[in-house]
Amino acid sequence: MDCTASIDAPLAYRTSVTMSPRMSENPDPVVRKTVSLPASLWRRIEDFQFENRIKRDAQGVRRLLELGLAAAEADQARQGKPEQ
Repeated sequence: MDCTASIDAPLAYRTSVTMSPRMSENPDPVVRKTVSLPASLWRRIEDFQFENRIKRDAQGVRRLLELGLAAAEADQARQGKPEQ
């Protein structure tokens, strides 16, 4: 049995957090976001998914976010800036 809770935020922006009965197994709940992207950027995401045999859009976007954040953290470390 899944339940979804909404977190109020300024303006009309809302975040949905999905909690599952197995929260003890996975302490990091899923947060759902709606994002608008230019078609050209979406095509690049689809190309990445195809090249890396990633079937689901969410999985491809998550992987690109992880790679981008890791690269940004490495860049900050090289420049001697503290992580945020």
